[in-house]
Amino acid sequence: MKFRIPVRYIPFTAIAVGMLASCGNHTVPDERDMLVKVGSATLTRQDLQKAMPYGLTPEDSTKFAKAFITGWIEDEIIDGLAQSNIHDTREIDEMVADYRRQLIMREYRRRMSEQNVNAAPSPDEIKAYYEAHKNEMRTTEPLLKGVYIKVTDGAPHLNDMRKWYRSDKADDIDRLDKTCADDAVSYDYFRDRWVEWSAVETRIPYDFGQNPDQFLRTHTYVDTSNGGITYLLAVSGYLPSGSVKPLEIAEPEIKERLMAAHRMDYDRRLIKELYDNGVKSGEIVVY
Repeated sequence: MKFRIPVRYIPFTAIAVGMLASCGNHTVPDERDMLVKVGSATLTRQDLQKAMPYGLTPEDSTKFAKAFITGWIEDEIIDGLAQSNIHDTREIDEMVADYRRQLIMREYRRRMSEQNVNAAPSPDEIKAYYEAHKNEMRTTEPLLKGVYIKVTDGAPHLNDMRKWYRSDKADDIDRLDKTCADDAVSYDYFRDRWVEWSAVETRIPYDFGQNPDQFLRTHTYVDTSNGGITYLLAVSGYLPSGSVKPLEIAEPEIKERLMAAHRMDYDRRLIKELYDNGVKSGEIVVY
C-alpha cells in the first residue's frame, strides 16, 4: 500500500473521557468517532473500548488509552513503511501459511487426544510408576502429620484441649473431636495423612524462623496466642525437605505424567494409522 505520513492526533485526556462517555454506544462509527488516522487506517472509540480492560479507574483508563493509541500509531507507521519497502513477501507468506497449518494440525491432534485419552490411570498403574520413579520425586519443603487447632482464649475447655491434642489415646482423640466441633474456630486432624508445611505455617501467626526443618526437628508442639486466639499444633510425623514424596503426595504429579504419556502414545498411533491408511489408499506415494 502507498504510505502517507499525515497523522491526526486528539488529546489523550479527551480521548479517554470521550471513550468512557460513549460506552454502550453501538451506532455505526462516523468521523466523530475516529480517534486517530494513519494513512487509510483509522482507530475508533469502539476499537479502544474493545481493548480496554474491565474495571479500570478513570486515571488508569487514561493511562491505558495513551499507551494503546501510541502503540497503534507506531504499528501503523512501521506497517506502512514495511509494506512500501518490502515488495517480495513470498517467504513471509510461506511462513504464515506454514504456521497456520501447524496451528490447525496441533488443534486437531489435541481434540483427537481429548476424545480418545480420557480414562484416568488405574491405582495399580500409579503405584507401579511410583515404585519405578519415586527417587525422582522429592519434597521441596517438610511434610508433617498432626493436629491443628484454632480456638479463642476464653474457650471453656481450652485446658482440656491442651491435654488431649498431645495424646494419641483413642478416648482422648474422641473427646478432642467432640469438643473442637463445638468450641474451636478451626480444627484439622491430619495424623492419618501428610500435609505440606506451608499449608500449616500460614495458619499460625508465629515466627518459625528461616529454616522450617530445623524448627520441626526440635519442636513437637506449638502453643501460642495472638490477638485473643490460641493456636495449637501437635506434630506426630515429620519428613524433612528433600525426602522421597509419599505416594499420596506424589499421586497428582504421577497422574499428570501418565496422562501426558498416554496422550503422546495416542498421538504416535494416530500418525501411524493415518500414514498407513494413506499408503494403502494410494493418497501417499513414496518414490
